[in-house]
Amino acid sequence: RYNFSTQIECNTTPDEDKIFIPPQPTFQMPLPDDEKGYRYYLLIDPAATVKDYSDYTAFVIIAVNHIDQVFVPESFSIKKGGDEIADLVIKKHLQYSFKKVGIELGLQTHLEVIIKMRIFEWERENKGKLKINIIPIPIKRQSKRQRIDGSLGSLVRTGKVRINAECSRLIRQMDMFTGKEGDE
Repeated sequence: RYNFSTQIECNTTPDEDKIFIPPQPTFQMPLPDDEKGYRYYLLIDPAATVKDYSDYTAFVIIAVNHIDQVFVPESFSIKKGGDEIADLVIKKHLQYSFKKVGIELGLQTHLEVIIKMRIFEWERENKGKLKINIIPIPIKRQSKRQRIDGSLGSLVRTGKVRINAECSRLIRQMDMFTGKEGDE
């Protein structure tokens, strides 16, 4: 099976090493109707810098219905500075009205300050209030593989999450993710 996978399918990642065995659970937009509406959350994994060699800042928007089914309507990454990230958070909050915005602990203090400054500027310019509840997401002393496998991996295996079929980059990353070094 591995030889077939590598030679014919050009896939050098053995299925037994993957956390998320393809195909990933997807749905087509728009979100399914929910009589009580959705609760929206934004998760951010900030990059340390915006240099050429740096990672990207990753965003995942989560929608949860009244029976706690989880949907991922949007997932994307950018290589921008704090001001642009803050502006994007505000834009997406105006679109989704997030209950909470979670930022991975470490760089969240700096980013949170910039977001709060941009919120203040937005409120002054628009003469309105904008409440964005920002919370830090602590990083446990576990490998990235263990953290992802215990959170998203668990939701995928139990069928509690569906990903927008248009989030092709996220789906491709999930298809190839093993948790090994350099496996982002």
